[in-house]
Amino acid sequence: MRILFVLLGIATLLLLVWGYKFSRLGLESPSYQVVQQDGEFEIREYPSLVVVSTSMKSSMPNDGSFMRLFRYICGSNETGQKIAMTTPVLMTQDGEASQMSFVVPKEVADTGAPEADGEQVEIETIAAGKFAAYRYSGDQNRKAFQQAMARLESWLRENDRIAIDTPIAASYDPPFTPAMLKRNEVLVRIQ
Repeated sequence: MRILFVLLGIATLLLLVWGYKFSRLGLESPSYQVVQQDGEFEIREYPSLVVVSTSMKSSMPNDGSFMRLFRYICGSNETGQKIAMTTPVLMTQDGEASQMSFVVPKEVADTGAPEADGEQVEIETIAAGKFAAYRYSGDQNRKAFQQAMARLESWLRENDRIAIDTPIAASYDPPFTPAMLKRNEVLVRIQ
């Protein structure tokens, strides 16, 4: 019986370590400076970020865009370099054009991210600047994003702030995370 408890303890520990490694807690996220905080709203100063991006057919991914980016970080690039996963996954929609991006880890960005091996994947830079942010939980979908963006737009108006770019949906957690524990954000560049 004692051996069974030891084996259960080891299995639990291994599951916790695996869960940590593949959750947002074990992944690099871009650094930023909080300039202003007002409840659930923040103004953040971000440095420039190198991202690897691909187009999407719709505003929320289910068209293979995630897997194109995932293959890139798994070595489908000009050097065969494996690149660590980061958070958040970024999604934008500007009219009919939708895009998904992974943030390239700082160490890789500093030395130069390798070009992709085709597959509609591009290396881009998001310029440094101030962004308004609103954090929410739940599954990332069009309705949740639109509700979050409406709240952020209302807060921006109340605080005499002006959005100057396309809003960004940011998802921090893997799909198997329970919805109430998921961290999502809407970000928008401001003047």
